[in-house]
Amino acid sequence: MLESAFAKTTITPQPAQGHELAGYIARRGKSRGVHDDIELRALLIEDESAVLLVNLDLLGVDTHIKETIKKVAEKTIGNVNVIVTATHTHSAPATLFTNFLLTFGDNAFRKDYFDYFVEQTKKTFSNIANNLETAETYIYKTKIRDIATDRNDPRNPIDNEALLLTFASKGEAKGFLVNYAVHPTVLGPDNLLITKDLIEYILKGLYSALKTNIGLFLNGAAGNISTRFTRRAQTFSEAERIGNEFARQVSASKFRLYNVENLKIVSKEITVSFKEYTEEEIRKLSMPTWKDGTRRSESLREGIEALNKLYPIISKKRYTAKTEIVGLNLGDLKMVFVPFELHSDISLSLKKLVEHRYLALVGYTNEYFGYLLMKEAEPGYENIMQFVDEKTRQQVFSAICNVLDIDPCSL
Repeated sequence: MLESAFAKTTITPQPAQGHELAGYIARRGKSRGVHDDIELRALLIEDESAVLLVNLDLLGVDTHIKETIKKVAEKTIGNVNVIVTATHTHSAPATLFTNFLLTFGDNAFRKDYFDYFVEQTKKTFSNIANNLETAETYIYKTKIRDIATDRNDPRNPIDNEALLLTFASKGEAKGFLVNYAVHPTVLGPDNLLITKDLIEYILKGLYSALKTNIGLFLNGAAGNISTRFTRRAQTFSEAERIGNEFARQVSASKFRLYNVENLKIVSKEITVSFKEYTEEEIRKLSMPTWKDGTRRSESLREGIEALNKLYPIISKKRYTAKTEIVGLNLGDLKMVFVPFELHSDISLSLKKLVEHRYLALVGYTNEYFGYLLMKEAEPGYENIMQFVDEKTRQQVFSAICNVLDIDPCSL
């Protein structure tokens, strides 16, 4: 059986005021305080090999964060595979990031905050290996209703499945991880308080239902998924209502697979290259009118604003980078970790290919290279913010199929 251990710590900056917040290009102003603490949550799993899953309440993860966490893990835990994910909250500081895509090109990094983040990480990892216990594992699969939809058209099909993996020892819950795809953005750009937003209440609801105090939220193919058409207001009380309803539906699931075993990690290296924009292409993207008042028009305007800020940087860098698509197998549970903001149709297509197994597709992992769509879409925010070229897009799909052992790949 697997051995597992959980740990968590607060990573809210001290003091919390005066930080650039990540996620909304329309936001004006810096952080004014804290509504609820953002956290680092970690799950160590050991079998024949060891994996450390690190879950951050941030918009994303960049190479500097990932490599720093990996070095801390090597010194405090030892030889362990490290996977770093973000919940994608839009109300956490941007001041840990060196990746310009996570800051809309602004230089927001603050060394004082990063140093504090590193110290908190060291404290959290220092004892986690000493807390390993044999774990009974259960996996639940639930179709979620009335929480999220396609953020442009609620009639479009989405992957609304949630997977819950629980860990127990001597009959008591130790912790969990949950995989679900949603932009956790009940609050809007006017909010200037640091918060997990919807994730705060999803976790609290599951803590209460499962009688534990720690869990990881692994966000899925959430690029086009949000609460826009299900929320009744953009308030903390509405975030609480939606979070509690999600927890109720997940914890009510009766279907479970017992004893997820045989830990195996695989990875496939890819080279990421950004497409080269011309001024003429950007001009054409800017041509549609914003005056019809639709969400698509609003998102198109936001996408053009972001692209105009990022275009000079992308053009100057001629950006290329090495990265990995990581697969984590736990018996019939297959988890795939991707450094992109994925469109829902990718998840729907993959689950058809692995229909007799359990699949958790996790975005916002180990780096951030923008959006990834399965096919060309009409102009909109997601399409504009897909910066990678066609060769990279096909490499990603091939690598995903490779780590899932799907051949041939029909994505």
